[in-house]
Amino acid sequence: GFGLPILESFACGTPVICSNLAVFDEFVPAETSRFEPLNVEELAGCLLNYLEQQPSQPQVPESFSWRSCVDKTAALYSRLLGVDPGFR
Repeated sequence: GFGLPILESFACGTPVICSNLAVFDEFVPAETSRFEPLNVEELAGCLLNYLEQQPSQPQVPESFSWRSCVDKTAALYSRLLGVDPGFR
């Protein structure tokens, strides 16, 4: 949950079709196929659209990359400990 399977799919370069819940707006690009939860017709339409057009797969947003995670974690530890992380 928490959108991790979607991010994992982006990282692997596999297709993403997800519901249009607001929680995904932060990291799911607008061009990603989305459907109303519990609407089988919209989901089927997204699947058919993919099979017919096979659109390009968006990449993981930079704010969710491993480098960004490392930098943010190091900055937090540095702030808490009052030290310079000393790497880049």
